[in-house]
Amino acid sequence: MLVSCNSESKKEYVANHKYPETTIKKDQRNSSKIKNKAEEALHFCRVNKFNTDFCILIDMSIHSGRKRFFIWNFKSGKISKQYLVGHGCGSNPWSKDESKDHPEFSNEDGSHLSSLGKYRLGNRGYSNWGIYINYILHGLE
Repeated sequence: MLVSCNSESKKEYVANHKYPETTIKKDQRNSSKIKNKAEEALHFCRVNKFNTDFCILIDMSIHSGRKRFFIWNFKSGKISKQYLVGHGCGSNPWSKDESKDHPEFSNEDGSHLSSLGKYRLGNRGYSNWGIYINYILHGLE
């Protein structure tokens, strides 16, 4: 996994990059939603005797061109890292994914669509490139 770091504070970053005010407010709403989901995840992990060091949260309501993959540190109660993450392409070829702005979701095996819900991270899985660069996710819901 590639790590992305920014030494600027959020306030400096916003000032330097001239984001519209609506984007800033939306980011604040997303932070609150992520924190609520992290609290739900911690409860789920405790009840099911899973690891309570960290969890991975992906907010599919955020556009795929923005960082929406979050590693939440339960100990600090904060996002420790964030990344870009794609979504399933459905019946579109990967190189011509027309669903980028309006992704669809499904729990049907072989749909090539993203599934919503809770997962346990498994072992690395075989990819189209012949190397083990992805991970198998086991649905829990």
